[in-house]
Amino acid sequence: VRLGVMSTVTSSSGYFLLKPMAGTYTLRHTPPHGYGNATNPDSFVVTVGPATSRSFADTSRAGGWITSFAFEDKDANGIYSASTDTLMVGVPVTVTPGGDLQYTDHSGYATNFAPVGSFSVAAAAPDSFAPSTTNPITGTMTNGGTFATSFGFRKATKGTVKGTVFVDANRNGGVES
Repeated sequence: VRLGVMSTVTSSSGYFLLKPMAGTYTLRHTPPHGYGNATNPDSFVVTVGPATSRSFADTSRAGGWITSFAFEDKDANGIYSASTDTLMVGVPVTVTPGGDLQYTDHSGYATNFAPVGSFSVAAAAPDSFAPSTTNPITGTMTNGGTFATSFGFRKATKGTVKGTVFVDANRNGGVES
């Protein structure tokens, strides 16, 4: 829950408390993964002077959880080996449809929400790395279901960067013959 620049998390029962200075603020709420906003509007303008109380209704979304693991696959065999491979932190993992984007944590894991039905999960290769495992991966999610996958990345071999530098005398953005 955000109030202007202030923010807090709710208790396990959903209760929140903010103590701002008197003034007018926008109160916003972001539902947790797997939930959607059932409140319309999903934000309120509140004037604090007297005590103010507002509530937000969340509703669970149909779908399940995808757990992805990312690692540097030093031997490029597509299989994680704790003795040779290393975890990858900060790798963006995206699920479509829905566009849920999460980043791998200090343990190499990311957890995304996928709606019921067919999905695709992809991990973006960090700079100078290339996938050593299938990427993206597709599947079918059931309500309350789970799916686990791993993404291996190996150091990329040499690549090339090419292009053209030219004088754009007529300023049309194109190379003239």
